[in-house]
Amino acid sequence: MYTIQVTKTSNPELANTSLETLAIENVLLNPNFENNTTQYNAEVSNEITKLNILAIPENENANVQISGYEDIKEGDNKILISVTAQNGITKRDYQINVYRRNIQEEESYKEEQEKQKEALEHAYEIEKTSTT
Repeated sequence: MYTIQVTKTSNPELANTSLETLAIENVLLNPNFENNTTQYNAEVSNEITKLNILAIPENENANVQISGYEDIKEGDNKILISVTAQNGITKRDYQINVYRRNIQEEESYKEEQEKQKEALEHAYEIEKTSTT
């Protein structure tokens, strides 16, 4: 069963529930933010237990509420960003599924990052010596 809510207004800006910006400090959203997209994924370090989220509505008079960002547990977490339009009726939810790595996954992740860093440094050295 689907519920469709329709808002009829002579001023569409009063019913604007779009975000202009959605970001998490030091975390990449997947896919990259676009205001029409309402579902995102992100992965965070095991040390992260609270997220710093920036959610700015297109209409500065819209109300934004964020829940689920303060007590991030290992595994899957759901962050909900609810935007209520200036008219107080029209609403839109953005959801971010955040995965917090456990300690073993964190160690593997750091090892993989170190290997990639070494490979890039090696490639850089080869490139540097071949151009001189």
